[in-house]
Amino acid sequence: MKIRVWNNGQLLGPYTIKQVNAEVSAGRLAPTNSASVEGSSKYWQALSTVPGFIPASLTPEQRASMFTPPRIPPPAIPPVPEATKGDTTSAPKKIKYVRGTDGLFFLAASIIYWILLEISGYDIGKYGLPSWWFVPTFLIFIAIRGAWSKRKASKAKE
Repeated sequence: MKIRVWNNGQLLGPYTIKQVNAEVSAGRLAPTNSASVEGSSKYWQALSTVPGFIPASLTPEQRASMFTPPRIPPPAIPPVPEATKGDTTSAPKKIKYVRGTDGLFFLAASIIYWILLEISGYDIGKYGLPSWWFVPTFLIFIAIRGAWSKRKASKAKE
């Protein structure tokens, strides 16, 4: 960021904000001088309003505190009530998933759908499979899988 300063009828700069702060500390520039910041929407503004300006009257500790964010303590963690410690009855039990059963269920669903087509009188040899064959097969698959999951859940409760 380049800064130009108007001082005693002269246009000075361009300066960086670090150089401006050094010039103000040395007394060669005043915070009331007009400044033009490159890329700013304000054409001329008081030097003290330029972002990053540090007044010369501040002590070194005050200057350091301008750049150090205040320490915020972490939020307190609420204690866990004694009644829920070690209580596993409230958590739902996970049903073990048997790997490879989805393929078996989909095969069963496909066979059931084929049987339903045969029963309804649809001639697969003459017309072929309907273009939407996947939809009812998938619905049958979901029904089989749901029944299997309920069965596994009822066995897990025993």
